[in-house]
Amino acid sequence: MGSCFALGGDRLATALHVLGTDTAGLHMIVPRDRMSAYQDMTDHGFMVRPVEVIASDPIHDLAVLRVRDAETSASWSIDGTDSAEPGHPVVTLGFPHADAGRVVLTQQQTTVGARILMGNQGIKVKYVVLNTLLRPGQSGGPVVSMQTGNVVAVLVGAYAPEGSGKVIVGGVDPSALHQTTHAVSAEYLKPMMAS
Repeated sequence: MGSCFALGGDRLATALHVLGTDTAGLHMIVPRDRMSAYQDMTDHGFMVRPVEVIASDPIHDLAVLRVRDAETSASWSIDGTDSAEPGHPVVTLGFPHADAGRVVLTQQQTTVGARILMGNQGIKVKYVVLNTLLRPGQSGGPVVSMQTGNVVAVLVGAYAPEGSGKVIVGGVDPSALHQTTHAVSAEYLKPMMAS
């Protein structure tokens, strides 16, 4: 489980790793309430819509989805991390703890801590490091500039050092418990949106 966000029309964006390897029967949960309303945790009924993958980019860990029988509206444009220097205020949207069945659309405010290039299959990819902790369920959510209102990045996960021993405590890898999160530049969505 993870988060996705509207691109307008019948298009949504998310992190590719959220989808897993079998995308047959893929559905999205439609939020019931506005962010300003109380989200009723006693109401376990959800409206769902089938979605299909129309573009995927494993190098940048991104996917574009088409929602069937519905239209989305987006109040933002897709930008990129070039416009989000360290100290830049941003808002993230997502569903922390969705993996545990908690479906609460949550907004977090933070700042960009660093801009970095990481390699993937020999290609340098732009990321920002955010000064907040990402929880399972938030991957694929948008990172929105508080100055422009545009999506600058897509949440992909917390940094977990490779090569260290893996110990899981209560379903959590302690090496991932720190106050930073990686988000890939949203600019990589632009060519995918034409699919």
